[in-house]
Amino acid sequence: MSSLGGLIVLAVLTAASLAAMGYLMIAMATHNQLFMERIKFMEKVGERCKGYLEIESMTKLRDNRTIEAVIKNVGAGSISVKEFDEIDLIMIYRNSNGSIRAEWLPYNPSEDLERGWRVSNITYHGVKELKNPVTADMSSGFWDNEESLAIRAWISRDQDIADEFMLIMVAPNGVRTR
Repeated sequence: MSSLGGLIVLAVLTAASLAAMGYLMIAMATHNQLFMERIKFMEKVGERCKGYLEIESMTKLRDNRTIEAVIKNVGAGSISVKEFDEIDLIMIYRNSNGSIRAEWLPYNPSEDLERGWRVSNITYHGVKELKNPVTADMSSGFWDNEESLAIRAWISRDQDIADEFMLIMVAPNGVRTR
């Protein structure tokens, strides 16, 4: 092979190698960009799920189907009263037959359903809240960090709660009771 032919082959191979390396670099940059976008998305999800809800107290009422509880917002962010219908409240209890039951209870401020839960009040360290106060008709306001939400939750009339019971509350932003 002549030296000119060898130079042409070398030039073609070099051009092909450079094209392949360019393609790989573009593929890596695109993959890296997608990876970085996914990391940013996960950081946003993580920011929403900071904090937790803490059950400060729970009391079973004499009817053996109603519980009153106080739940504190510990760094979970402001939760609008308009989002209360998106809060999941699950009551787990042992009935008088000894069976363990778990029931999801719908938000029911008018108490017209057979089972559900409603808000009694929101306080800040035992006194009336000052930041984003909730209106008396629960049409506006927020349950903010460090505020306590007093609720009443009830189960169906054909059920009863023996001595063992617990509540799990999950807010729309993903935080839940510990």
